[in-house]
Amino acid sequence: MKIFGLTLVKNEQDIIRQSMTAALEWCDRIGVVDNGSTDGTYEIVQELAAEHPDRFELCGVRDVPFDNDLRRIPFNALRPEAEAGDWWCRLDADEFYPVDPRSFLQDQVKAHEYVVWSIHLQYYYTDEDYQRWQSGDETLEDRGRPIQKRRRYYRSDSSEARFFRHRKRLVWDEDCAWPYHLGPVAKNRIPVQHFLYRDPEQIKQRLQTRREAFEEGHHRWGENDPDAWKQKIVEASALHYDLHDGDFVIEEELLPNHLESLPRRVVKRIFHGIGVWP
Repeated sequence: MKIFGLTLVKNEQDIIRQSMTAALEWCDRIGVVDNGSTDGTYEIVQELAAEHPDRFELCGVRDVPFDNDLRRIPFNALRPEAEAGDWWCRLDADEFYPVDPRSFLQDQVKAHEYVVWSIHLQYYYTDEDYQRWQSGDETLEDRGRPIQKRRRYYRSDSSEARFFRHRKRLVWDEDCAWPYHLGPVAKNRIPVQHFLYRDPEQIKQRLQTRREAFEEGHHRWGENDPDAWKQKIVEASALHYDLHDGDFVIEEELLPNHLESLPRRVVKRIFHGIGVWP
């Protein structure tokens, strides 16, 4: 069984080496497309590819408006290498897996299940983190430390599709976030650590990037307020603290029902693709 990672990056310079190095522990091949980074992200990816020439498929830079369908580029580039029984992963640059995905897919996904959703452990930038920043106990130099040691407060409040099993009939067209005919969704979900907001400068850059991506006429978040990024700071007391013991608090009531979350038309398309829809 091989696992292929599909990575779409933009301005993730502070974390991309950590996340891609972690993914190399379980991912056989990683296809990367850059969405117009300006902070040296793609140069780091190129360095990693030079260090691991057999593990990366670099698909260049596409400086166009963000769209998840850009992942079809590395998918189509790596597809000739895939065989029945292999898996594809939507591999985001700010995510880490606290369990081994290879073991999870082998042991906790049944043969008739083709799509695996996540339990997103969302790590937040908290008031305690900001206090350390203001006092100088944490600075930009700390970006060299593992992100798991820097951000410790989380909540399990989201779930998304992350893995899908390879089949010859898969078709990934433009303007589609996922291929057609993925197949039935697995009951078990895999935990993934998501570090969306990591330090004040990264938060500001991320929000600036998103502002620039909005179409003219849309609301522009905090456009005239230099301190608007502080709205992303969350009180630590409202979250769970990661003790690094592998025991996470999962609040099922906060997670969408992944087995009932797809619209009927999508479900019909999926099951029609495997020949079981009436």
